[in-house]
Amino acid sequence: MAQSNSDADDFLYEAARFRGLAYFNDRDFDYVCDGGDVRYYIDAGVILALYIWPGRFAWPLGSPDSEANNRDYISNIGDPISAEEVAEAALTGEFLFSDALHSKARALRKSPRPEAETSVRRFILEPHWKELAARLTEFVNEGLAWPADAERGKPSKEKLLAEYDSAHARAKKIRKAYLDQYNEAVRNGADKPNLDLNKIGHVIDISATFEDTEILQRAMVRRFRFSRPVEPALHLPAEIQDIDALEPWHEDLKQFAKSPSAARNDAIAIAQIEALNRASIEAGDRTIHCLVSGDKHLHEVYYKRKAKLYAHEQGIDATQIDLETGDFSESYYLRHPGQFVPMLNQADMPNQITDESLFDEVVAAAEATLALKRCSERDALDMAMLAVRTSKENFKSKVGQISNKRLPDDDQLREQSDELKDKWNRLRRATLLVNRRLLQSRADFARGLRSELRAEHDEMSDPLQREQLETTLAIQRVSLYWAARRGLVALSESLRQKGEGREDRNRLPLLVELSVLTDGSVYEAAQKLKKPRSDQHRRKIDENIHRLSEEETWKGLLLCAALACYADAWSEAVWFAERAHNAIHAEASANPDAMLDKAYAEAAYILGYACRMRMAKGDFFQRARDSLDESERRGRAISCAYGALVRARALSERATVQLFEQARRLEAGEERLNASALHEQRSAFVSALQIIDGLDPGELNEQEVRARKYILRQATLNLCVFDAIGHMVPGNSLNIPDTVTDADLSREIAAQRAAWLNASDEAVVTDIDRIFLDLVDAFLNGASVQEVQDLHDQLSALGGGADLHGLDKVIARELRSAGQSLLELCAARA
Repeated sequence: MAQSNSDADDFLYEAARFRGLAYFNDRDFDYVCDGGDVRYYIDAGVILALYIWPGRFAWPLGSPDSEANNRDYISNIGDPISAEEVAEAALTGEFLFSDALHSKARALRKSPRPEAETSVRRFILEPHWKELAARLTEFVNEGLAWPADAERGKPSKEKLLAEYDSAHARAKKIRKAYLDQYNEAVRNGADKPNLDLNKIGHVIDISATFEDTEILQRAMVRRFRFSRPVEPALHLPAEIQDIDALEPWHEDLKQFAKSPSAARNDAIAIAQIEALNRASIEAGDRTIHCLVSGDKHLHEVYYKRKAKLYAHEQGIDATQIDLETGDFSESYYLRHPGQFVPMLNQADMPNQITDESLFDEVVAAAEATLALKRCSERDALDMAMLAVRTSKENFKSKVGQISNKRLPDDDQLREQSDELKDKWNRLRRATLLVNRRLLQSRADFARGLRSELRAEHDEMSDPLQREQLETTLAIQRVSLYWAARRGLVALSESLRQKGEGREDRNRLPLLVELSVLTDGSVYEAAQKLKKPRSDQHRRKIDENIHRLSEEETWKGLLLCAALACYADAWSEAVWFAERAHNAIHAEASANPDAMLDKAYAEAAYILGYACRMRMAKGDFFQRARDSLDESERRGRAISCAYGALVRARALSERATVQLFEQARRLEAGEERLNASALHEQRSAFVSALQIIDGLDPGELNEQEVRARKYILRQATLNLCVFDAIGHMVPGNSLNIPDTVTDADLSREIAAQRAAWLNASDEAVVTDIDRIFLDLVDAFLNGASVQEVQDLHDQLSALGGGADLHGLDKVIARELRSAGQSLLELCAARA
C-alpha cells in the first residue's frame, strides 16, 4: 500500500533527527579527542526521566506524573513498544550519568592531561536544581500518583514491599514463559544467534516491570544521593551564579513555558551557560559548557536567537548560515538528551556489540533516506538541526522551506524506511542485549531497599522515614549552600552602598567563631566589604564558603545573617537566620552527637535581634521572644564563660524586645503590657547585669570582651528606659504594685546612671548616652516640659548625625524614640 506524504515526512523527520543527534554527539566526541573538555549541565527533566523514573515513559499520555510527553528524549525510529522505550531510556540514563561518557575520546587524546582536568563531567545549574529539589522532595515525602488514580498515595513500608513482591512475581512469569519458548525453539532446531537476539525481549519486559515500581524509583533517588552522578554547579564564580542577563531569553521563553518560574529558570540557565563559555574563551581555556535539555521550546528559542545574533555579526541573512563549514556550530551550546542513547555511543558503552557494521548500516540507511529528498549536504544538515530542535509537527510544516526538491515516490520511500526501521531495531536490541546487566543492576537497587525495609526496626528508626529525612536534608543542604553564596553577593553590594563607616565600638555581639570564612571577625569582614573595591575580599569569602563541607552549610547562612545586620537589611537578616537555624536543626536531627548548642544559640539570637528591628513593620514581637528564649535555653547547656555570655546576651535582648513592644503600643495607643510582664522583663536586665558582673574580663577572649561590653551598655541604658516608659505612665494605669513607688524607681535609675558614668574603664560613654540619662533624670525629678524638650532636641541632633554608623546609629534611634515617649509623658503629666 502506498504511503502518504504525511508518512514520508514522518520518516524524513526520524532520519534527519538521527543525523542531527549523531552530528552533535560526534562534535563533542571529536572535541574531547582533540584535547578539549566538555562540561554538561543537565536539565532537571532529563535527570528525572532518564535516571530516576524511566518507567513512566510507559504510562498513558496525560496521566499524572507520566513521561509519555518526553518520548523524544530518546531516539525513536518507527513505533517501538512502550517496554522498549522504558529500557532504552533507562540505558540512556545509565550511559549519560556514568564515567563511560566519552571515555574512548579521552583515551585517544594525543596530549592527555591529568584525569581530574579531562573527565567529562555533569553538573546541574541552580535554577534547574530548584525544580529537581522540589520534585524529588515532593516524591520522597508524598509518594506518586499512579496512572489509574490521580490521588497521590502516601508512601508506606507495606505498600512498597507489596509492590516489589508483585513485580517480582510478574518477572518470574515472564522469565518462565521465555525459557519455555526458548527450549521449544531449540528442540525444533532454531538458529542460535536469532535466539540470542530474541532473548532481549524478556529482559526488556522484566526491566520495564521493575522500572514501573515506586520502590525502584525511590531506590534511584537514594542512589542519586550517594553516587552523585550530577554535581550541583557550586564551583561556578559568584558572578555567574548571580547573573541577571535574562532578557531577551526570558521574553522569548515565557510564551511557551509551563509557568513563569519555569521560563525564568530556563532563561537564567541559558544566560549562565553563555557567560561560562564567554569566560572560557576569554581565558583561553579549551572547555565548552553545554546545557542538556529535551525541551522543544527551549531548543527552538535558543536556535532562533543564536542564529539571529550570528547573522547580525557576520552581516548575512540567518538563512545563509552554513552549519557544516561555519563556526556557528562551535558557539552552539545546547544539547539534546537523545544524543546520548546507547546506539549512538557504541564505542563508550561498557559492552559493545560484536557486529560493528550494524551501526554503520543504520547511518548509511539514514543518509539514504535523506538522499531521497535530493537535497545538498548543507540542506541535509539544516534538516537534521531542525529535527533535533523541534517537534515532528513543526518539522513537517517547515521542512519544505529548507529545500524545494520533490519528495521521493512511495515505492522508494517504503523500501528505504522499512530498511531503516529494520536496521535500527536490530541495533537497538543488540545494544540492549549486550548491556542488559546495566538494566538488571537497577532492579538490584530496588532489591536492596526491599531487604532493608524487611529488616526488623523499632518504631523510632523506621527506614522509610529515615530515608525521607536524609534525602530532604541532602537536598536542603545544596539549596541553602547556593543561598549563602548568592546572599554574600547581594549583601556585599548592600554594604558597599552603605559605605565605609568609622570604627564602631558597639557591634553585633557575636560569639560563635566564623573566622574559617572571614579570616577575622565578622565585623572586620563587614567593614572590608563596605569599601569601594571589595570584590577581592568577597571572592575570598566565597571561596571559603565553597570549601565548607555539606554538614557546615549553616556557617555560610549564619555569616549572611550577621552581614545583613551590619547592612541594616533586616528582612534578609531574618531570612538567613531562620535558614541557618533550620539547617542546624536538620544537622542535629541527622547527627544527634553533633555539638551544635553554640550554633543553635547564635542563630536564635541573631533571629531574635533581627525580628526586633522588624517589629515596626509587622508582628515580629512573639517570634523575637521565642527565638531569644531558645538562645537563653541553649546557653544553659554550654559551660564556662561562653555559656554565661550567651545567657546574658539573650536575657538583655529579650527585655529590650519587651521594651520596644511597650513603646510601640504607647505610640499606637494600644493596650499596654501588664505590670507582671513588665516586672518579669525588667528582672531580665538585672539578671543579665548580674551574670556579666560575675565574669572576669581577663579570662575572656577579645570577641567575648566585646560581647560583654555590648551587654553592659544595652542592659544599663535600657533599664533606665524600661523604668521610665514601662512604669511611669499617666495615672498609674498599669496598676503597678504598691511596693514600687516613683521614689524607688528614681533611686534605682540614679544608681544605674552613676554606675554607667563610672564604667569608663570598660566602655567609653558617648554624648548620646549622657544626654539621654540627663533626660531620664530630668523627667523623674519633675522637670518642666520645656527642659525635657531642650534635652530631647540635643538628643535628636546627635542621634541623627552623619558620623554615626552601625549599631551606634541603631542605639541612637532607640534612645531618640524613648526620649520622644518621655517627652509626651511629661506633657501629659503637666
